[in-house]
Amino acid sequence: MTYFEAESMRQEFIVAMQYRDMFPERMNEVAMKYNADQWVECGKTILEKIEEQKITLFELLGLVELIRKAA
Repeated sequence: MTYFEAESMRQEFIVAMQYRDMFPERMNEVAMKYNADQWVECGKTILEKIEEQKITLFELLGLVELIRKAA
């Protein structure tokens, strides 16, 4: 699963949660739209992306620290 697909699933569910007062069944519909394996893959894909972003952030902060020490 691509990150884009995983994020689309996540966003679809978030929107359903936000509008649950107007469309009470929508959360259930979205939850059932994808099978359990797809939801697991969605979670794994998003967590992998978060881990990549965390590493990139630490590298960026390390570079900022080196620049600030050199100044």
